[in-house]
Amino acid sequence: MSFKLDSNNTGFKPLEKGEYEVFVQSVANEVSKAGNLMVQVNYIVRDDVEQAGKGQLIKFDNFVQTDAAMWRVNQASQAAGMDMDKEYKDIYEWGEDFKHRAVRVVVDHREWNGNVYPEVKQFLPSVYGGTYTPKEEDNSPLVSEGNPVDISDDDLPF
Repeated sequence: MSFKLDSNNTGFKPLEKGEYEVFVQSVANEVSKAGNLMVQVNYIVRDDVEQAGKGQLIKFDNFVQTDAAMWRVNQASQAAGMDMDKEYKDIYEWGEDFKHRAVRVVVDHREWNGNVYPEVKQFLPSVYGGTYTPKEEDNSPLVSEGNPVDISDDDLPF
């Protein structure tokens, strides 16, 4: 099969500002630069809903466990239909409960290093509900959600 290069087809354009139905695709446990526990979340724009940006990722949304940032955790939890009376031992446990839930997000743009990225500014309840079922490629060892991948000498072909 032959093909021709196309300079107009070089990847996704940033999501436009607006509201999107998304699933929480993945969460990764991190520590902020200030030493606070943090969950880094990636969302996937739902492809089962008629909307722009189907299948695109919104990456690196950070939830930090501090008193000043808990409003955001609460807003996301309420939008995701989580039990608002539940107590979590830490933000990592919360992240596991938040993972794969449906929410509607309000996206704005932020600039960093000369590039424009989508940024979640607000959480709203999903109109469609449901939960995310990872596709087989999401479970690949190459998609480790920020965790180290263990490879032994027996796994190598040489």
